[in-house]
Amino acid sequence: MKITKRELSQIIAEETQHHNDLMQLNEDIKEAYAEHVLLNYPNVLLAEGVISKATYTRACKMRMLNESNGSNRQLEEAFFDDIKAFAKKVGGKALDKAKEIGNKEIDTKKFAKDASRVGKEAGEMAAGAAAGVWNAMAPMVKKLGSGAAKMAKKSLDAAEKNLPGMLATAEKIVGDTVDSAIKGVKGAAKKGAEVVGDTAHSLAGMIEKAKEGITLEMQAKNSPDAFLATYKALQGKLDAMGVPAGTPDEAEASLGIWAAPEGQAALKAGAEKAGITPAELKALTALYVTQSKYVGMATKARGAVSESVERRENLRAIVRKVVND
Repeated sequence: MKITKRELSQIIAEETQHHNDLMQLNEDIKEAYAEHVLLNYPNVLLAEGVISKATYTRACKMRMLNESNGSNRQLEEAFFDDIKAFAKKVGGKALDKAKEIGNKEIDTKKFAKDASRVGKEAGEMAAGAAAGVWNAMAPMVKKLGSGAAKMAKKSLDAAEKNLPGMLATAEKIVGDTVDSAIKGVKGAAKKGAEVVGDTAHSLAGMIEKAKEGITLEMQAKNSPDAFLATYKALQGKLDAMGVPAGTPDEAEASLGIWAAPEGQAALKAGAEKAGITPAELKALTALYVTQSKYVGMATKARGAVSESVERRENLRAIVRKVVND
């Protein structure tokens, strides 16, 4: 289909804006990580000459200020300048230099307390910036929030469009957990299946239904046990792998962070640590976020099944009593 010049201009403008937003997010990621490192690892940065004594002092004061929920505009503005300056070094020689301390001998007799603290910090930083950002995903998500989440749209659109593939990835990684959870409710679900549809099938059944064009919304209503078991399994697995997934909003912000170059490097490090591919980790997260929109429907549908089963059991009990009498 031929498009007009006006439509083409609009497409170009939207893509340009998306690119600019992505690059701004990338800078925000650098600054958020720089802030995290300055607040949590000032000793090792100072020990290796990466930051000045003045920056070190401000970082320590800022951490205490945050812990007390206090306010000091002068300190906050000066620390923000420190963040901006340090963000330019993130991923470069600054962190490489900082992690060298892990291989150095420290006079523990003279500097026992400082050596212990600095050694611990160096060990935590030793993996480098990409793994560092991954390990700091929770504070990053908290810091960047909705600004990062809006960059997750493409990943979430892909989850809706490629539902069979997303569910197949989930089956590969959490299928056994889902099936075990379903077994606990399968009997009751089977008894009341006609009330809301086939609720007794497994994750494999969800994949087959997705191939037939049945959406997640429909599956939430018609297969609530499998739907909710999958949702809970995904949440648990993501949490175990270090993805902030206490809420769907946190997971969505994570997806947004992974869209930026700095986030992609962190995603790769996290996926390698979890023993899966970056694409698989993104798929699991996107499916979890997408499912969250229909959890209420699935919960309500499951309640309908339970209520139906209870009514039928009560009716059977009455019939048995009448017959026996």
